[in-house]
Amino acid sequence: RGSRIEDRWIGFSLSKKLWQEFGMKWLSAGRVQTPVLGWVIERYNESRASIRPIFRIVLENDYILVVENIKLDSKKPKEIAEEIREQGIEITIKEKKERTINPPPPFTTDTILREASQRLRIGVDRIMRLAQELFELGLITYHRTEVPR
Repeated sequence: RGSRIEDRWIGFSLSKKLWQEFGMKWLSAGRVQTPVLGWVIERYNESRASIRPIFRIVLENDYILVVENIKLDSKKPKEIAEEIREQGIEITIKEKKERTINPPPPFTTDTILREASQRLRIGVDRIMRLAQELFELGLITYHRTEVPR
């Protein structure tokens, strides 16, 4: 009961401040929502920092050398390119592309059962009990669904 009062007290007052500050009535804040959003943003920033480029190098006779999953700091590629140039090899950047990799869709009841059963080797009853506990703790949205939205 106390947490419900805290939720309303914090959520209503913070949400009202957001509306006034940004003029967008769809913004909201809450006792749990706000720190969780902070963690999501922090995790997103960590994942952005660990993005590793893929290099496709076209060699003579149209051979293609693909180099991927190499962690590079901002100095290293320039240093490597300079060392290669010193050896008399010409380097030109032909094309630079960025692409977005979307996350998989949320689990539906059947997909969570299948994945947990295959990966964790646990039974359906236990999976559903664990999902129910996660739901009751507020860590996941309602888990008995057939719509991945």
